[in-house]
Amino acid sequence: MKKTLTGLAFAAVFMTGCTGTFALTNELYQFHRDQERWIDEALFLVFAITPIYGTAILADAVVLNSIEFWTGENLIQSTRTSTASDKNEKIVRDGVNSLSMRYDPASGTVEVKSDTDPGKTFSLSRTDNGVLMADENGDVLYSSVRDSLGGVMVYDMQNHTARYFSPDEVQKERAELLR
Repeated sequence: MKKTLTGLAFAAVFMTGCTGTFALTNELYQFHRDQERWIDEALFLVFAITPIYGTAILADAVVLNSIEFWTGENLIQSTRTSTASDKNEKIVRDGVNSLSMRYDPASGTVEVKSDTDPGKTFSLSRTDNGVLMADENGDVLYSSVRDSLGGVMVYDMQNHTARYFSPDEVQKERAELLR
C-alpha cells in the first residue's frame, strides 16, 4: 500500500510537467515578510530550521500544484501581489477583486484599473511638485503637493484639503514600500 501511494505521489509530480505556483509556500513566505523587521527574521529562521517550509514545499509540489495543473484551479487563493507577464505591470488580488497597475516609463504614468469592475480606472502622473490622480476622462480626482518639510498635502477635485501626511508618515510609508 505504501509503495502504491508513493508511486502515485511521484507520478502526480512528474506527469504534470508543471512546477505550479507554489501558492502555499508563497503565502507562508509573505506571512513573515509582512511582520516587523526583527519578527520577520525570527519567523524566517523558525520556518527554515523547523520542517515548516519543507512541509509547505512538499504539499505544494505533490498535491496542490498537481491539482492546480489538472483542474486549473488554485486551492490556495493568494491575497498578495503577483507579477504579470510584463515587468511594468502588477496584478493585485484580494480573493474576489483584482486590479491591474501598469507603468508607462515614457510618460511616467501609472494606470490603475479594476479587472472586476471595468468602469473604475484612474491614472497617477507625476507633476513638478506632486502627483495627480485622474479618471479615465482626464478629470482630476485628487492632487498632492510636497511641502518644504517633506510632508504631503492631498487635495480633492474641488481643491479642498483632503489629508495631510506629516514628514514622519511619509518616511514611514516610504520605508515600508522599499522594504
